[in-house]
Amino acid sequence: MKALSSCDRTSLDRPLFPKCITLQATRLSHSVSRHDIQEKTGINEGYIYQFEQGKCKPWPAAIAKLCSLFEVAQLDLFPELEESRKSCEPPYPPCKTLKAARQDAGLSQFELAFKSDIGISPQYISMFEKGHRKPWVSVSEKLCAYFELTQDELFPELVEWTDEYNDLLLSDRIRKQKKENHYRSKLTEIQVLKIRDLGNRYTRTQLGKMFGVSPQAISDVLRGISWPHIKGDDQE
Repeated sequence: MKALSSCDRTSLDRPLFPKCITLQATRLSHSVSRHDIQEKTGINEGYIYQFEQGKCKPWPAAIAKLCSLFEVAQLDLFPELEESRKSCEPPYPPCKTLKAARQDAGLSQFELAFKSDIGISPQYISMFEKGHRKPWVSVSEKLCAYFELTQDELFPELVEWTDEYNDLLLSDRIRKQKKENHYRSKLTEIQVLKIRDLGNRYTRTQLGKMFGVSPQAISDVLRGISWPHIKGDDQE
């Protein structure tokens, strides 16, 4: 597949959204794990990881809960989001082909929104063309039907971007699996049973130092994510 040009998409090596580095730093300075945040706020720890890595943008309710947890203002906990908003760098590739098709048809964004009967406001057409929003399936299908074009023909920027971004996600999953297998290889079945026996008496950090693995590896063992087939007497 042809690589995306710089004008179609910013480098896919970057995260999709700004990394919430301040959130991560605040969490670590308070010695709070992602799992601890999940228990206190109800926000899945996987989302916390995605916020910190820029793979997902915190929604308003999550921002409010996290600010309340750490007792700080939004601008103090999420300055990266404000900087990103000011820079106005689009999170998605601009739909330049859609814009060209609209202009070739002699249509304004207002006319396209109503003539194509897609049921959205002209502002959404503008956001699609600028890369501030990505057309959802029903909308992209109606636009393709109106212009009598396929998805590949009307939204080539999104098709290429989606394929390459999915490749990055697959690589990330493979890397995580290798990391998990590495942690497993360091532990024996006897050590796993010992970790679960000591889980209520020591912190994950302390257990990690005892057994030479990361606190996250300890957490996975205690929650049965890794070594799920190994059960103690109280788990039979």
